[in-house]
Amino acid sequence: GQLTAREAARLERKEAGQYMRHRLAFEKSLGGLSRLFILQSEGYINAALEILGRAVAANRAYIFEVCPDCAGFDAAYEWRAGGWESGKEGFGKVEKTRLPLWFETLEKGEPVVVEDSGALGPESAPEKELLLSLGIASFLAVPIMTHEGKLQGFAGFDNAGQRRKWMDDD
Repeated sequence: GQLTAREAARLERKEAGQYMRHRLAFEKSLGGLSRLFILQSEGYINAALEILGRAVAANRAYIFEVCPDCAGFDAAYEWRAGGWESGKEGFGKVEKTRLPLWFETLEKGEPVVVEDSGALGPESAPEKELLLSLGIASFLAVPIMTHEGKLQGFAGFDNAGQRRKWMDDD
């Protein structure tokens, strides 16, 4: 049935509260990242990935860099929440021809957003096969671009075993 006005208002307040908690965690993460880049401490990239991974409630966070030798990307850095297996070995080096839609999207400077890997259509068959083989239920890749607008790599986040809706702020 339909929601009453009171139920709709309660749902709206709950969603607003969730958004504000998410936004606050993200803002705190940016502060932590700023400190890391100022200090340039040992392992700051992995520490930055942990901060970002926790801020977006991901099981894993990683950076893939453009790999001229493989005409694609190579897994460079990874953070994973306690108990989660590394996804770095599963991804390894990824050639453009293996995941053409993702490369096309990232090269345009746009993120790749997968909320439910099992629901990907036939046009995304290679991407779906890779994600499902690694047990990844949802995935987000944000392009890392040079000042000239050339793709340098991407920051990726995933959740294994649990579908999720990625927020615009993620």
